[in-house]
Amino acid sequence: MKKLDLKFIHIGKCGGTTIHHNFKLKKYHLKRNYKKNENYLIWIRNPIKRFVSAFNYVKSVINTNISNINAFETVCLDNC
Repeated sequence: MKKLDLKFIHIGKCGGTTIHHNFKLKKYHLKRNYKKNENYLIWIRNPIKRFVSAFNYVKSVINTNISNINAFETVCLDNC
């Protein structure tokens, strides 16, 4: 059986990371250089639920307690 060469187009907040890890597909982000004779997998979800999920994610980042972190000693480009 021939392995199907799928390319996975990752759309944020649609479960793409889970799909990528479970199926071991090469991941592409929204690029517009698609080729005609290639197979692509795109996973989408309800746009309202996607918006709410993205909003809650950003809200949790904003509300993260960083009072115990000395940013000048612990935060750098390598660990962000």
